[in-house]
Amino acid sequence: MGRNCHPLLSGRRSKAEKYNHGLSSAELLALASLCEVFLPPLPSVSLEGKEDRPGQALESFYKASGAQAPVPDKVIKYST
Repeated sequence: MGRNCHPLLSGRRSKAEKYNHGLSSAELLALASLCEVFLPPLPSVSLEGKEDRPGQALESFYKASGAQAPVPDKVIKYST
């Protein structure tokens, strides 16, 4: 099962990839707040008592946020 996908979709970063965008921690925090607005975590679906509960991967998808690393760093990298 050797699927090839785009490097940005693989979720893996190469060891050589470092974020050197030059933003201060306050500026990066402000950008993370904006990313949170555009990519907020989804409300969790209450499926108590049902047999077909979502898997762990789906639950972590619901909890994911645009403010989590590496989203703000990627926004800076690909916007310049």
